[in-house]
Amino acid sequence: MATVSLEATNTARRIVALRETHRARITRRLGRRAAGGLEVLEHLFETPFVTVSAIQRLLNTSFQSANTLMSLLGEQGIVREITGQSRNRQFGYEAYIDLFSDAPSAELPTNLDSQVAQASTSTTR
Repeated sequence: MATVSLEATNTARRIVALRETHRARITRRLGRRAAGGLEVLEHLFETPFVTVSAIQRLLNTSFQSANTLMSLLGEQGIVREITGQSRNRQFGYEAYIDLFSDAPSAELPTNLDSQVAQASTSTTR
């Protein structure tokens, strides 16, 4: 029972660290598209596989804008296109999904505990 509890705690910490890492990356690198990128990121924690059409509806924007945003998130290593098609593309938030498997994600920072503590401190201020 203690092992399961410890694993759940560690997974929760890794989720927080991943969210903060990706939020910072989006904020720094997406410019005027950062607001939409952050909204998509929050959605990905609820639905880690999405289509461009779903993002278009989520953001209430054009298909082209949603497609461009997903491409930018892909270029930043946040999502990965998983169909290999040019139409009806689907994207997966693999770094998040990997947190629930035994394989560690290369996306995660190595100093998770310090990042979790830092995130906790910044949200309580």
